[in-house]
Amino acid sequence: MSRLSKAQLAGVIAVTSGAVLVISLMLDWWGLPDDLLHPPANAPKEIQFMAEAYADSGQVIAHDGFEFFEVRDVIWLITGIVAFVFGLALLLSLPAARVLGVAVGALGLVSLILVAMALISPPDFLKINEERGGSPLGLDFDLPLSRKVGGWLALAASLSITASAVLATRGPRGQAGV
Repeated sequence: MSRLSKAQLAGVIAVTSGAVLVISLMLDWWGLPDDLLHPPANAPKEIQFMAEAYADSGQVIAHDGFEFFEVRDVIWLITGIVAFVFGLALLLSLPAARVLGVAVGALGLVSLILVAMALISPPDFLKINEERGGSPLGLDFDLPLSRKVGGWLALAASLSITASAVLATRGPRGQAGV
């Protein structure tokens, strides 16, 4: 069994991470806190009533990466696609891989910072639902949205994309690779 070269390893990481970043945009990033949807037995009656009303409404309060980001989602989508192409270029040993490596590294770093900022500062529940015509639960106070799997996958994918670009473009003793 032969070992993968550094460029091939970076290509596999870039292809996988690019695909995961694009897929993560379609997954839920934010949702109502689980304690609100499934309150503990000792929760106040108002919370239990709200949870029952929510369950009876049949509405889903979850937000994917495309739903409320205006520009960042486009940056993440472009980053995922370019990383995928970069990974294929590395795996096929195409000369364009060197040029793409710098662009992918920059896009990966920008995406990593933007995803981290989004996860640190969740969106405003009332503002999101005001744009939709009001809160489906009739709430007039802000709720902390809980983080779902989509944002975490995007964070890991952005980090992996950046790492694959660094791995592919960095040669031995500081010389350029690829």
